[in-house]
Amino acid sequence: MKRLYCLSLLLILLLTAACTSLDNVSVESLLAAKETGEESFASTQEAYLLYPDDERVLYNYAYMLLYYGRYDDAVRICDEALVSSPRSLRFLYLKASALKAAGRHQSFISTLEDVLSFDAANTDVMLDLAGYYDTFFKKDEAVHYASQVLKYDPENRSAIGILAHYSDYFRSIAGAETEEKAAQGNYGEKGMLPEMNIASATELFSSHYRKAETLI
Repeated sequence: MKRLYCLSLLLILLLTAACTSLDNVSVESLLAAKETGEESFASTQEAYLLYPDDERVLYNYAYMLLYYGRYDDAVRICDEALVSSPRSLRFLYLKASALKAAGRHQSFISTLEDVLSFDAANTDVMLDLAGYYDTFFKKDEAVHYASQVLKYDPENRSAIGILAHYSDYFRSIAGAETEEKAAQGNYGEKGMLPEMNIASATELFSSHYRKAETLI
């Protein structure tokens, strides 16, 4: 009887392992790049329907939604992932990128501030916020975040370039190229709202995650 129980238990474990292995293969197969972007999107969407709790699936699906201009849907998928992983930088960066592309400025700011609430030394996020506020001539906020960057990275040329707009001292040490680049702001022409498009969002996302491609 004991032997029969052990054999039954072993069979269950083997079947469970086999199912898990098949699931992994299925997820990876669905997320693998296809011949066309449309096929890749359809396959990723199918993966989401089958495995809605898999973070690999959520990440790839949210990124593809962003890529195809479905910004609000991308934000929704990121929020689903953030329920179980509220401090996931890659989902927060991806969400911020989608919000930026959609022109949802206050939510974009709030998402980056969420990152700083638990990653206070994240100079990339500080620069994004400094550049945003500088673009819209919000001096106090721009100076605050740019100054915070210099606390961690005293020679950061982007932060110095932003501060050069408001300080003779920083203007004197900022090179001409830095000043010209900073004068453009992160959003193009200063004081102008960005268009709803993928280009600026991909640039923001790539600057944080260092890759602009669909990843498993």
